[in-house]
Amino acid sequence: MIQKRAETLVLSNNQLIGAIPSTFSELNSLSYFDVTGNCLTGGFEYVSHVPNLIGVDAQTDTCKDISLPWLMLLLE
Repeated sequence: MIQKRAETLVLSNNQLIGAIPSTFSELNSLSYFDVTGNCLTGGFEYVSHVPNLIGVDAQTDTCKDISLPWLMLLLE
């Protein structure tokens, strides 16, 4: 579970697949988010709703055949 007061979230190169859930926008203290090297399919509109976010790195060019509801599990 991610603390909602987390300031940095780096999940790069973890072969994550799927969309960013709507609950991502509840991470009000988040200022940096890195998901480079994953295969995200959507939900980036929720990233834009994080009020203190000043840095995002989301190059998603390494798609693999792994399917996990990854971020939903972290935010529960």
